[in-house]
Amino acid sequence: MGAKVSPIVVEIIRNAVNSAAREMNSCLIKSAFGPGIYEMKDCSVGIFNRDARLLGQSSGLPIFLGNLEICINIVTERIGVCGYREGDVFVMNEPYLQGTHVADVTVLAPIFYRGELHGFTAVRAAMQDMGGKDPIGNADSTDVYQEGLRIPPVRLCSEGKVCEDVMEIIAINSRYHTMMKGDLNACIAACHTGKTRMNELYERYGTDVIEEAAKEIFRQSEELDRKAVADIPDGVYEAEGYLDNDGLTDEPRRLKVKICIQGEVMKIDLSGSSRMGSGPINCGRAQTIAACRVGYKQIINPKSQVSGGTFQNLEVVVEKGTFLAAEEPAPCGWYFTGLAF
Repeated sequence: MGAKVSPIVVEIIRNAVNSAAREMNSCLIKSAFGPGIYEMKDCSVGIFNRDARLLGQSSGLPIFLGNLEICINIVTERIGVCGYREGDVFVMNEPYLQGTHVADVTVLAPIFYRGELHGFTAVRAAMQDMGGKDPIGNADSTDVYQEGLRIPPVRLCSEGKVCEDVMEIIAINSRYHTMMKGDLNACIAACHTGKTRMNELYERYGTDVIEEAAKEIFRQSEELDRKAVADIPDGVYEAEGYLDNDGLTDEPRRLKVKICIQGEVMKIDLSGSSRMGSGPINCGRAQTIAACRVGYKQIINPKSQVSGGTFQNLEVVVEKGTFLAAEEPAPCGWYFTGLAF
């Protein structure tokens, strides 16, 4: 049986974890070499439990925050829970997995306390240049291979030591070798900062108390969301819009949305949207889910904090092969164009 946790302790832990995430974000921004991070703040961070449910986050780019847990789950599916080792750090930027373009790099690390896996820290940050046919990025790519280096989930650090061969492969594919290494090291440092703060919380309160507090935070978030959706009249709400083109051809791209409200549950169905475009306006499914979550949050309890209990009553349906769930070799350099409208 889990430890009983008072409402006061729940709030202390809620704020402590979010404070740890803010410190992660500060560490990332102050350590980064690239202006995309330290000036534009084109980054996001989060702290998650062992089931990849969000415990705390800092303010950041919303379309990043909406799917960091998907990246954690992807790594876990590949290596298994037992595949994580203390001191490991993973890196990835594969557009069809994390959903965005190759310039957005996700770095994540397991949190171990007394030899047991208890959670994860994760960072996504926009790198200045990942190679590709044009410096920084391009708006006329016709396939993903023109857009730069693609990184599947791989270890950037193994048991506390940087994998220098992986670091060199990534850096040498960028036009800014030193900046790339500096930004990756900033991401690693941010993940370590979150891990340190969470270990301090485990030491102070115990893992059982933290876990029970997290369950209560999740319960509160889910309950608030379900009540808010239940207040919306049941029914089907539909709309569609068009992009003028895909950046290369003159063919309009349709975005079709059908929102179904049934009781406490919202379903966003994007079936019927255009197929993948020849130009780089495509994005991976994970990022489309994140965009739907952003829209959901804007109307459902927008002032309450997001946690692992948020979005539990939201279902998103996206058809494979559409420009909202692109597949290789569709270019994704300007994925945010389709999501923005």
